[in-house]
Amino acid sequence: MKYIVESTAPAILPPKVINIAQYKEPVKKASIPPQPLIEEEIIQAITFLATKPNRFKGCNISQRNYTMFLLNINIGLRCGDLLGLKISDVMADGKIKDSIVIAEGKTDKVREMFLYEEVKQALYLYITSMEGWQYDWYLFHVLFPRQTPYRTMSRKNVECTIMKSIQTELKLNVPINTHSMRKTWARFKYDELLEKGDYIGLQQLQDALGHSSERITRRYIGLQREDMRKLYTSKMVGQFVPDVYLDQ
Repeated sequence: MKYIVESTAPAILPPKVINIAQYKEPVKKASIPPQPLIEEEIIQAITFLATKPNRFKGCNISQRNYTMFLLNINIGLRCGDLLGLKISDVMADGKIKDSIVIAEGKTDKVREMFLYEEVKQALYLYITSMEGWQYDWYLFHVLFPRQTPYRTMSRKNVECTIMKSIQTELKLNVPINTHSMRKTWARFKYDELLEKGDYIGLQQLQDALGHSSERITRRYIGLQREDMRKLYTSKMVGQFVPDVYLDQ
């Protein structure tokens, strides 16, 4: 009697043949990280958002977008924490609070941010313009196609309706996104504190951003890019000769 024994050894597959002529290395796209707004760009962006006409009747999208932008370039929240704010976080007993206290979503650290009077006025006008507002409404909720106070805006919505419109209006040649609001706050404060020589304040800014070194902070707010630009453009090596003829 003959027995057939099935082998338990794995089958050896022939090596896969790759056509070297057709193989292409994946192309790595170089890109500049999103940048902060600086100097006159900030004023231009605020003016643009404040005066932009509403596309839809019955919902003041422009006032919401302007208030969001003005608030966040003065407190520097991550977009997720900004969109998670409710009216009760900024208002109590019909008055805007002096500060906002949150637990950051990324780090769970408790952070208190104090508000300028002008920002408090903008928040008050925005909230009281909403008919029948309630403390448990999201501060920056969906307004179109219908008002949905218990549904906050999406990050993509902020990107498209605020940041991309600013980039188009100002004709910026560097990328910006939702994180640019936080970077704008950080860059403005860094320049202000450095000019004053307030190195304790610079350390506090670094701590607020969760950075372990000043080098990380400088890269984060775009200063490292400016340092490299100065390095490459400070003085040209050699000279340009306009009327030069090269033998072919």
